[in-house]
Amino acid sequence: MLLALTLLLAPAAFAIPADDPDEAVEALRQAEVEAVSAARWDAFGDRLVQALRDDHDGVRVAAMQLVIRYGDQVDVRRAVNDVLHLYREHDDDDVRRMAVVALGQMNSGRAIGVLRLSEDFEKNEAVQRTIRAVLAAHEAARQDA
Repeated sequence: MLLALTLLLAPAAFAIPADDPDEAVEALRQAEVEAVSAARWDAFGDRLVQALRDDHDGVRVAAMQLVIRYGDQVDVRRAVNDVLHLYREHDDDDVRRMAVVALGQMNSGRAIGVLRLSEDFEKNEAVQRTIRAVLAAHEAARQDA
């Protein structure tokens, strides 16, 4: 099975084997460099959505880092359910916190709504603080707009 990280950003398209997550992450980083230099945000957003839906944690974490960095320039709202699943179900609380921050950058009312509902019921204190910080930042940005 091939990970469909076909890069429309480059003259030649290529795919990365799903059994080599390091190569998939490196391809994602290369897509980042090309997107930033060519301002091809739509194509980069498509690659991020694919990576957020990947089976490998490392690929998903790398994609969330890029969503956090470039959330205001890419549209990855199609992957909100995938990131919500990471927030709700992942065993590693650091990955869950990263998912919360990524959700805050995804420009999704649904994601913010779920975080609002989850805030008081979150059992992990660090994750709960992260939710509160994301909600406060969202509210501040909304008031500035």
